[in-house]
Amino acid sequence: MKAILKKSSINIYEIAKRAGLSTTTVSRVINGSPHVSQETREKVQRIIEEADFVPNFFARGLNMKRTHTVGIVCPVISDINHATMVSALEKHLRQYDFDTVLCCVEKNYENMTRYFETLINKHADAIFLIGLCVDNQENIEAIKNLSKQIPVIVLNGVLEMDNVYSVVCNEKYMAVSIVQKLCLSGYSRIAYLYDTTTYSGLKKLEGYRKGLEQCGLSNEDMTLQIPEDISMSDISIAAKKIAIRSFRLRLVIIIKAKKATKSAK
Repeated sequence: MKAILKKSSINIYEIAKRAGLSTTTVSRVINGSPHVSQETREKVQRIIEEADFVPNFFARGLNMKRTHTVGIVCPVISDINHATMVSALEKHLRQYDFDTVLCCVEKNYENMTRYFETLINKHADAIFLIGLCVDNQENIEAIKNLSKQIPVIVLNGVLEMDNVYSVVCNEKYMAVSIVQKLCLSGYSRIAYLYDTTTYSGLKKLEGYRKGLEQCGLSNEDMTLQIPEDISMSDISIAAKKIAIRSFRLRLVIIIKAKKATKSAK
């Protein structure tokens, strides 16, 4: 895994210098302290807005009372991949005495923004995003506004902006490895069926194509997107039928999150 962090080009010391104030005073404004005059508060806030400065809320939390509550936002918990990530994350956070609030947005933008507001009102220390589409402009704007108030961690997705942290897996390499193993096992016509075009999904698709190229296999278009509304219990049957009908394959291997199943027809 790797983490991607984009830092602001300005810091609290520069804000203090521009305002002609001490860093202590600027810190009080950022932290909402009542012990600052309205004139000073407005002056600092104006400079902050002009510089598009985003405070480091992780550092801020060291000097403030934390709620030890974090939000986890994902499309649906019925997705096996989302459920696995949520379970692992919740277990890890619990070891550090963090409580979690799970929000399933059902791919609804209004639900997402409403949950963001709820978590902010609950004074969550941070918000984890799992499986959300981060190439949608509405979602990006919502996350950008959210990150100005609270740290945001995107799991298995990349979004470069201040106070947003991205953690990704090398799923492209995984897909390349699977294609290579199938090739070494004697398979030459390997189809790829997928349901989403998220960052994770596209990386797997990229790895599939790279694997074909490295194995010197045909670049015939054998990719097909299947409906996202097919339940996990029906996905194997549906995928086999679609692959056999579309590509006239005699053997179909379905690679799931935890195991692989094989079916011949």
